[in-house]
Amino acid sequence: MRTMAEIEGIRPLGTLGILLRTARKKIISRKEARRLIDLLISTHHFRIGVEVYQAVLAEL
Repeated sequence: MRTMAEIEGIRPLGTLGILLRTARKKIISRKEARRLIDLLISTHHFRIGVEVYQAVLAEL
């Protein structure tokens, strides 16, 4: 089953993708992006695998 985004030709980005993109475009600092990711994990129970977390940090 295809998602609505796929049907519309839109590439899903996700929360981490949005944070990475805003850091790359200097809308927020890389330090702020990491702080927000850590806040999502610690306060809002955002679930992320260790490998994905490490990959995101490497991107920052």
